[in-house]
Amino acid sequence: MTHAARQLLAAALLLAPNVARAHLMPAQSGTLNIRGTAAYGAFALPVSALRGFDDDGNGRLSGTELAKHYAALSAQVGAQVRLSNGADAGTRELLMLNVELDETDPASRQGGTHLLVMVKQAFRVVPTRLTVRITLFGASAREQRLSIRATTEAGRAEQVVLTPRVQAHRFFA
Repeated sequence: MTHAARQLLAAALLLAPNVARAHLMPAQSGTLNIRGTAAYGAFALPVSALRGFDDDGNGRLSGTELAKHYAALSAQVGAQVRLSNGADAGTRELLMLNVELDETDPASRQGGTHLLVMVKQAFRVVPTRLTVRITLFGASAREQRLSIRATTEAGRAEQVVLTPRVQAHRFFA
């Protein structure tokens, strides 16, 4: 594991005790940060877009369900959250999942409606044609839009909204 991946993991673990009280990422949003030859992403994606985890049938993802189905959910999310730099698909160095609980929703005790996805993708060169493709959209109308903000190391920023009809975007084109 690279130094940057270890740092991201350490930050996630430090924040883990606070997960039950606060969102790490607002629902239906994401961020991409280009640092050196890597892109770091965090996305809050709807659990209604996922399959094969809901053991209790309540439409929410609990910590227990996440732990039990982590490998299958990782494979599912990994296949549907893709980053590339032109023709360079890069190397996925990190994919972490965590349940996003809403502290204002009493039903959160039974699980979250969103999954926090953290990813690091390394490329051969600094990404200048960073493309994100996400095909995880939920069942409800409010889960049909995913707002993503990307920033470069130089401070350049771009905001985009993905939908089931527009599932990919090339930043800084």
